[in-house]
Amino acid sequence: MGAGETYLDYFRDWFSTLSEEDRQTYITTVSIPEEWVAWIETIHS
Repeated sequence: MGAGETYLDYFRDWFSTLSEEDRQTYITTVSIPEEWVAWIETIHS
């Protein structure tokens, strides 16, 4: 996947450091495609 895969790795590393409250805040305040929400919610620290 190339550069996109690298970005996803960085995002996953960053997102997994957030508290559950901060994760939910991110999901509800950042404009992301609806189909991404399920994937994002699977990232755990």
